[in-house]
Amino acid sequence: MLISKERAKYAGLANKIDVDILIGKEGLNDNVLKQISQYLEAHELAKIKMQKSVDYTNRQLCDLLVEKLQAEPVLLVGNKVILYKKSSRTDIIHI
Repeated sequence: MLISKERAKYAGLANKIDVDILIGKEGLNDNVLKQISQYLEAHELAKIKMQKSVDYTNRQLCDLLVEKLQAEPVLLVGNKVILYKKSSRTDIIHI
């Protein structure tokens, strides 16, 4: 679980990045989860945008992502969610 200072730090870092992953009308399928997982492994911080045509509420989708990816929620604002997951790779600089 992230403490508030970590959450604020990661939210500030995420302000500088663009939305990298879009969850469309097909919702959360295995391909989307795999893409997000690979992105988190490479970058540790992901900004995800959810279209309004998804069958879940934004909170439900955020909770599903956190549960399935074992990531930490940083921020949920509107239809955007920021997730953090510490990478197991040793060849990158960790945030």
